[in-house]
Amino acid sequence: MYKKEGDRSYKKEPELKEYYVHPILRTFLENSGNYQLLTDALKKPSLQTKELVDQAFKEFYSEMRLVKYISSLIHYSSIDFDRKQRKIRSKAQLILDQPLSEDKENTAIKDLIPAANSEPSSLLEEDCNTLEDLATTSALYNSIRSLTEKERSVLTWHFIHGLTDTEIARKTGVSQQAVTKTKRNALKKLKRQLQAM
Repeated sequence: MYKKEGDRSYKKEPELKEYYVHPILRTFLENSGNYQLLTDALKKPSLQTKELVDQAFKEFYSEMRLVKYISSLIHYSSIDFDRKQRKIRSKAQLILDQPLSEDKENTAIKDLIPAANSEPSSLLEEDCNTLEDLATTSALYNSIRSLTEKERSVLTWHFIHGLTDTEIARKTGVSQQAVTKTKRNALKKLKRQLQAM
């Protein structure tokens, strides 16, 4: 009984039963050309028919190994990519795009930041040496003033002077992890205070 075209059954040919036990051999024999080579080699054994079957199996097995390798590579690459993306998202949270509160869905934190010429560099070309200089609303100004001196300093180095966490750590004499944590906590604190208003 054949389940589908190309499906071979050792019930019709009992001498092939041993070849259907192993899944790789079973897959190899699903190809009608390979199946024919094996049956020819069993019916008329010779060095030539044996070599033809061996060569066909070596090619098949090499292809299967390559497919398995590529499948594993794709699988683990996608896991690594996902892990890296989650790490990036956790470090660089998009809190500026989030609404201030549920009842004010149209107002985001980024809307409170001035857009003088729609160019961030134009804001920094002016006399902006502190975060307070950038505040355009009293709510934003008060929120920035409520931060600790250390938090304001880290945010100033990062947003006004464009330094990375590592560069800030070198300047201030603390670890990069401490700078990252301080920056993250300061941004969360600003977000909470602006949402409360």
